[in-house]
Amino acid sequence: MKYQSRQKILKVVRQSIIYLAVILVSIPLLFVFYWIVATSLKNPADAFVYPPLFIFQPTFENYQTVIARTQFLKYLLNSFLVSGGATLIGLILGLPAAYGVARFKRMGLVMPILVARIAPGMAYLLPWFIVLRMMNLVDTILGLTLTHIILTLPVILWLMISFFEDLPREIEEAALVDGCNWFGVFWRVALPVTRSAIFASSVLAFIESWNHLSFALVLTSERARTLPVALFSFIARQNVEWGPVAASGVLIVLPVFILTLLVQRYIISGLTYGAVK
Repeated sequence: MKYQSRQKILKVVRQSIIYLAVILVSIPLLFVFYWIVATSLKNPADAFVYPPLFIFQPTFENYQTVIARTQFLKYLLNSFLVSGGATLIGLILGLPAAYGVARFKRMGLVMPILVARIAPGMAYLLPWFIVLRMMNLVDTILGLTLTHIILTLPVILWLMISFFEDLPREIEEAALVDGCNWFGVFWRVALPVTRSAIFASSVLAFIESWNHLSFALVLTSERARTLPVALFSFIARQNVEWGPVAASGVLIVLPVFILTLLVQRYIISGLTYGAVK
């Protein structure tokens, strides 16, 4: 009995330490998010008061400024088209590649993609600008979507390699015995079994593309600009409009935040796929 009681106490202590660690890590992140939201609801005078105000009269003036001075709805649609298109192309290219690497151990084939992901995005701007100009795709949704494949493909590829490696070989061998070729095994067995992992990878790749700024800032001028450019437009060399910047940040995060809340169950199940057999 004493041993069991001590085990229960140790279990409670471990759980308490874990919860405390999570809270301590979350506090700075939540405070930053709170401060962005609070600044977006302050008038210019309250935003620069020292010491900072935690109780103030909220106003939506900054949000009105963002919508009035930028083509917000157009940028929002462009962001969805670019991020969605880049994620879809990343899935079409990345899923077969990840399955081939996982099953046939061809890691050398994906090393260039890993190197491309490690390299800073600014290194691609000049080559991509030259290529897009030659193809007459500068400042187009298609051109920007093609550049964002650099962001989505590595995320999908490297996440799905580990998921496909966790797929039991017995299932695939049974499909091969039943007459499937390797493509049939991939299409009929691997994809359905790992659909939650595919969903999680897609959401993470979409977020990676959604938040990216530099490609849209340099490779577009007006027609194909995405939502993060709205934030950058309020940053000048000698002046930063912190209220509209904060409001732009909230508007950029809000769609992804809502999406994550709606699909969080699938993201968690996908990221934990194969953890418990």
